[in-house]
Amino acid sequence: MAARLNVIFVLLLTLSIVSVGFISYTYAENVLKNSVEERLQREANSTREMAEYLRLAYIGQEDRFEKQFQTGVKEQVVGLMQDDLNTNFFLVDEDVTPLKVNANQELPGEDIVLDYMEEEDSGVLHEDINGERYSYAFLRIQDINKQLVISLPEKSYIGPIKQLQHSMWIVVGASLLISTLIVLFSVRSMTKPLKILRNKMAKVSQGDLTEDVHVTSSIPEIRSLSNSFYNMFKVMRLTIGEVKTTADQLTVASEKMDKSSIDINNYHDQMHEVVSQVGGGAEQTASSSDQSIRWFHEMKGSLQRVTERVEQVKHSAQNMGEKSSDGEEQMTEMITSMDDLSQGFESLHSTIKKVTEHAVTIKQNVATIQQISRHTKLLAINASIEASRGGGAGKGFSVVAMEVRKLAEQTSDLSEGITESVSATNTVSKQALEEFEQMLEYLYKHVDTAKVTKNTFTYLLQHIEETNERLHVMHKAVGHVEQFIPEVEEVTSNFSSIAQQTLASTREMRVLSDRQHVTHEHSLETIKELHDWLDSLTHRLSQFRIE
Repeated sequence: MAARLNVIFVLLLTLSIVSVGFISYTYAENVLKNSVEERLQREANSTREMAEYLRLAYIGQEDRFEKQFQTGVKEQVVGLMQDDLNTNFFLVDEDVTPLKVNANQELPGEDIVLDYMEEEDSGVLHEDINGERYSYAFLRIQDINKQLVISLPEKSYIGPIKQLQHSMWIVVGASLLISTLIVLFSVRSMTKPLKILRNKMAKVSQGDLTEDVHVTSSIPEIRSLSNSFYNMFKVMRLTIGEVKTTADQLTVASEKMDKSSIDINNYHDQMHEVVSQVGGGAEQTASSSDQSIRWFHEMKGSLQRVTERVEQVKHSAQNMGEKSSDGEEQMTEMITSMDDLSQGFESLHSTIKKVTEHAVTIKQNVATIQQISRHTKLLAINASIEASRGGGAGKGFSVVAMEVRKLAEQTSDLSEGITESVSATNTVSKQALEEFEQMLEYLYKHVDTAKVTKNTFTYLLQHIEETNERLHVMHKAVGHVEQFIPEVEEVTSNFSSIAQQTLASTREMRVLSDRQHVTHEHSLETIKELHDWLDSLTHRLSQFRIE
């Protein structure tokens, strides 16, 4: 346990201290890089502002402008060097030209910087050139139509951060060493009392209750745990002593229960023999009475069924008679209705024939109208021709001829529509006429069938009346027999009920006796299990030493 706690605490301390150191170093490095970027951007902006000012001051004086510009840049470089920033200034037009303050220097990573400057007019760039990291600040100076580039190697300003990193790792190592020693001492002071308490618990688990389990410690939690275990130990020792005393008393009581159960078992066997003898006689008596009752019940049931069947047949015959009378009347009404219907169909048949004849007449008249329409149309055409020959005097007659022609065409179209409607009506009338002729034939056949059915109902009604008279005589005979059966059935039923009560009482006594025997058997099994549990409990209690 101590080893696991030491590993966990040391690992947590290591992770915490290393994480804090790494985050602090990373944050300091990022702050320094951001401040250097801002410084480079400020210097580039200062150079541009200086160039703008000098261009305004020395208009048309390129030599003096160039001299003052170089002097200003030199002062900037000196100021940067005082801050440990070894910068180089370059002007980029078509070529890269170093300023006089660093005339012998070249722009490292020239191709990369130029490619980036083609996309951006100003900004800051960080690149690794030949294993060394550089920072670049660049912007366009409009007054000289060139781009200014300031390069700065990272090693010129990262030195203090590296020293900070070295010092920080020394502090981290010392902190880890001191923290580890403190953790080891603290864990040892916590686990030592727990080991002692664990050893004493192991002895208690083996049954040794004579050991003093009180443990002293300066830690409140461990001291509280020790006191709780000590209190539990005292209660357990007292409880085990009481359980031993109770087990001894239960052993004595179980021996007495064994003797009592043997006596109860003997009494039960004697009572079971007596109940069996009484039950045998009751079963024979009940069996004989049951046979008599079943015979009377069967006879009574047969008579009741015969009576019910006679009643059913009687009611059925009466219903058949009534239904036959109703059927005869309905057949008479149906024959009358069918005769009326056949007369109506004949009248309708003649009407449809007349409609067909009128349709033929209308069709002939429409043909005459069509012929007149064609002649009128020809006359209108001739009138139009004559009107055109008459010149201006015939224009009015020509208009009238055109209207007559239109009326003739409309009359022709209307007559064709009437012809189609009349033809359709004629076709439908012929189909209806044929269907009505078929329906008349079916109707005549149904009238003949209905007359035959009426005669059959009349014959059936006569035989149903004869059957009703015979059933009435049979019903009276069955009623006389039913009057004598209840008296005999009552006597037999009383005798059977007495026998059944005796048999039921005997069976209840036998069931109660069996239940008592089963309960006694369960009691014996329970006593045996109690003996086993007491033996097991005594064996387990013997493992504990209280004194």
